[in-house]
Amino acid sequence: MVSGTMTIDCPQCGKKAKFVETDHEVENFGTVIITTLSCEHCSFRFSDVLSVTKGKNAKKFKAEIQKPEDLKTKIIKSSTAKIKIPELGLEVSPGPRSDGYISNIEGLLERFQQAIEIISKTDKKKATQILGQIKKARAGQKKFTVLLEDPSGNSALVGDKNFKID
Repeated sequence: MVSGTMTIDCPQCGKKAKFVETDHEVENFGTVIITTLSCEHCSFRFSDVLSVTKGKNAKKFKAEIQKPEDLKTKIIKSSTAKIKIPELGLEVSPGPRSDGYISNIEGLLERFQQAIEIISKTDKKKATQILGQIKKARAGQKKFTVLLEDPSGNSALVGDKNFKID
């Protein structure tokens, strides 16, 4: 079992930040190490998920969300993963501030919703339209597809169905 906390220099401000590393067993996936770095001085935050038991080859997954139960599909996303929901025009790409996390499809939609609410001040009409589509998707009233691609092989969609396409 990996678990520990230490203090390291914050990559943003250089002051002391808290680094935490823990392992977690994910059903039908294996052991992952979850790391977080947070700085109370400048509010910098970063988290990632790394697979201990899975190979390090690029992986692609596809989930067709057709009914409310499908929203429970688990998503393990590393900081190197790209996620697309074409029907909703939503995409998240890896970058220097890309976080890793473990959630489910409903939680993924909630993350997208929160991001759109933040940027809604610039294009309120477009944001309202997208938020309406996300609301329908979260209620199980809209069918959509989740595409997950990770060159590091540290991500997956896990549920009752086989989602791996590559």
